[in-house]
Amino acid sequence: MKNILLITFFSLFFKSPSAEFNGVLKYESDYDMSGEVGKVLTTIYETDSKGRVESKNIQTKSSIGNPTTSDQNVILYDFSKQQETHLQTLTGRAVVTPYLETFIRQTKPGESVLDAIKVDVQNLGSEKMGEYNCTHFVVSKLNTRMKNSVMNPSKSDLWVTEELGSCHLWFVGPYLYYPEGSVMQKKLADAGVSGVVVKWHTGTGSLQSSGMLMSYEKKNLSSSTFIPPSNFTIVQPNMPATP
Repeated sequence: MKNILLITFFSLFFKSPSAEFNGVLKYESDYDMSGEVGKVLTTIYETDSKGRVESKNIQTKSSIGNPTTSDQNVILYDFSKQQETHLQTLTGRAVVTPYLETFIRQTKPGESVLDAIKVDVQNLGSEKMGEYNCTHFVVSKLNTRMKNSVMNPSKSDLWVTEELGSCHLWFVGPYLYYPEGSVMQKKLADAGVSGVVVKWHTGTGSLQSSGMLMSYEKKNLSSSTFIPPSNFTIVQPNMPATP
C-alpha cells in the first residue's frame, strides 16, 4: 500500500510536460471596435519548431464609413530561431525578421515600448469550455507610459487546455499571437500558462473582441507548409549588430 501511495505521489509531483501539438487549429473570432464590427477566421499550423498563421476577414460592417480591415498576410514562424516571415502577397516578397519585438529593440536601441508594459496573471482555476477542460487566466497589462486612458490597464481572459498538448504559438487577440520565446509568452509561461488556447476575450462595450477554437486536427504536416512559395523573393532587412 505504501509503495502505491509513493508511486502516485511522485507521478503527480513530477508531472511530465504535455506532448507537443502537431497539426491544425481553426479559430473563429469576432470584434467590435467603436462601430467597426467584423469576423475573422484564423488557421494555425504547427509541427515541431515551425508554425504558420492564415487569417481571413470574412465579414466587416462599419457605422463610421467604409471598413478599414483587410486579410492579413500569411506569417511563417521558426520558433527555434525566433524568426517570423511575412508573405507579402502584393509585392511577392517573403520578409524574414526576428520576432517583431526583437526587431523593434534592434532597430530602436534603448528602452522599448515593451519595457513599459507590466504584466499580472491570475489563475481563476478549472473551467469547462465547450468540450475542453481548461484553466481560466486573467491577464492584466499596465503601460506605465500611458496616462489617463480607459484602456490602461487592459485585461483579457484566456481559457487554455492541456488536453491537446502544448503549442508553440498562442492566439490571444485580433491578429495577436505570442510565439514561443517572446517576452509575453515567457511571462505567461512563468505564471503557469501551458497548452492550447481554447478561448480568449478582451475589452468591454464597443471595444471588445473574442475568439474560440472551432476545430482541431492532429496530423503530420508537409515541410512545404512552413517555407515561402518558390515564386516569392526572400528579403532579410539589414539589422544593426546586437550589443
